[in-house]
Amino acid sequence: MNGVIYARFSAGPNQTYKSIEGQIRDCMSYADQKGINIIDTYIDEHISGKDFAGRAAFQKLMRDAQKKMFDCVIVWKIDRLGRNREELAISKARLKRCGVHVHYAMEHIPDGPEGIILESLMEGLAEYYSAELAQKVSRGMRESILSGKMINANPCFGYLVKDRHYIPDPDRAPYLAEIFERYVCGETAAMICEDFSRRGIRTAAGAELLPKTVYKMLRNIKYTGLYVYGDIRIPNFHERLISDELFEEAQRKLSMNAKGKSKRRRKDSVEYLLTGKLFCGKCKSPMIGESGHGRHGEVHHYYKCSGRKNRRSGCDMGSFRQAELEEAIIRITQHDVLTDEVIDYLITRVLRIQEEEAEDPVIKGMEKSLKDTQKKIANIMSAIEAGIFTPTTKDRLTELEAEKDRIRAEIVKAQIKKTSYDADEIRFYLESMRDGNADNADFAKHLIEVFVRSIYVYDEYIVIFYNFTDGGGDGLRHDFAELADQAVNEQKNSEGSDSIIVPSAGPDSTLIEPVKLLIVTTSVFGILAKRSAVG
Repeated sequence: MNGVIYARFSAGPNQTYKSIEGQIRDCMSYADQKGINIIDTYIDEHISGKDFAGRAAFQKLMRDAQKKMFDCVIVWKIDRLGRNREELAISKARLKRCGVHVHYAMEHIPDGPEGIILESLMEGLAEYYSAELAQKVSRGMRESILSGKMINANPCFGYLVKDRHYIPDPDRAPYLAEIFERYVCGETAAMICEDFSRRGIRTAAGAELLPKTVYKMLRNIKYTGLYVYGDIRIPNFHERLISDELFEEAQRKLSMNAKGKSKRRRKDSVEYLLTGKLFCGKCKSPMIGESGHGRHGEVHHYYKCSGRKNRRSGCDMGSFRQAELEEAIIRITQHDVLTDEVIDYLITRVLRIQEEEAEDPVIKGMEKSLKDTQKKIANIMSAIEAGIFTPTTKDRLTELEAEKDRIRAEIVKAQIKKTSYDADEIRFYLESMRDGNADNADFAKHLIEVFVRSIYVYDEYIVIFYNFTDGGGDGLRHDFAELADQAVNEQKNSEGSDSIIVPSAGPDSTLIEPVKLLIVTTSVFGILAKRSAVG
């Protein structure tokens, strides 16, 4: 029987990786007693037992269980699997449907109705314990604070920590008011740090003061003597180093400076989604983003040919308005490219690639070794049936049987590490990309990153190349600039429609995986659109 181990420890001061090691050691011992062959281990670190969705290793375990990669899961105790009773029941039901049995290394649960009752009781106790523990911890912290002792009393500039209390640092406390006053009067954190460095003023650890440390100090309300922990606020908890008035004035100054930075950031940090993908059709230089002001002071954003901007190519390509061009590329991608027919084709292509990738040479090599071992076992069995049996024969048979089990376990371990998706999952992803909200900046960026390979703009036309193929091809790498010129020339010489599909030039020699759910070959599938239709 092949099995896996699931181990978890929660976030907390007394939770360490050593607890994981102990869980795995006990689970391995249990597996040895039961004759279970452990092929993999799943570990979630610093994750609450209530947080089923946030446990990456647990979610992978459930996916691998659906693929029937193993027969059972061993956990240290029932609360390692989870402390939310409803989610725990659902997960166990899913495992049971997959034919996977759950074993508990440190808790004996008998088969039959009694075992079901006992297991249910233990799940309830685990959930109760989790809630009770949270209440006890919170209550204990509150009582500790109210008795005059701090939680997490970390040293900071100006204070020392003694018996879980802040006391002024005689060497540094006098400089706190100076820092606050100088900042309020208009000096920057960098200027203050530079002056302190020149004067030899250091932190308690002997390090120079950094601007980020100064900003942290300016926001630290502890310097007013107020101690805050959760919803507990206790004034005059320790000796103050800064007056309330000076602290509030510093907060106003910080807020004003932050608003100024935010405005500058909004002005300067406009994201041009087509950067690195957009090229000038005339000189083949990259198109870069830039901004300019209108007559009434409004800001406009454009894509401009870098060759023309730097006057190195003599190019006269005009500029494109950023918003209009990006909206057009997204619109064309969603409505003209991701059609039902293309989605069906992509699903077929992705499934085929997964099948091709499934032919892993390492796994194939192990499968060949397994066949060879099984053949040797069969030969020995034939010899035994013919009456040839010696101590050497027995030892060799035992050796080969162990080798067979080892190879089988290695094959399953290799298969577990491979992720694949079915047609419904792929269709859901592709249709969500086609029907998604193009006004959402993150979605628009993701759509372009996944599907768009290159874009070439001309006076009249725009040629867009996508990250999938329409079939055929000679298997060579392709020159997108040359293909774009070819498409435009063919269109100019034709009397057909204003939009044509660029013929495939064959698959690229490498596979890319832009996102987990979409695996496509980088090859030519393009669409040519009238520039007037783009704007």
